[in-house]
Amino acid sequence: MIQSILQGVNFVVANTDAQALEKSLCDKKIQLGINLTKGLGAGALPDVGKNAAEESMMR
Repeated sequence: MIQSILQGVNFVVANTDAQALEKSLCDKKIQLGINLTKGLGAGALPDVGKNAAEESMMR
């Protein structure tokens, strides 16, 4: 989708997985739950993702 170069669209990627963020073509990146997940993924666990997002909101 990013490669489509859509006019008037700004993309943002948010992820707990630092490696996945690094590979993203998006310029605007938000790493969630830096302390909680230590840059690893949430392991497909919704509660870990939720807690990571909440941690990041506190910063």
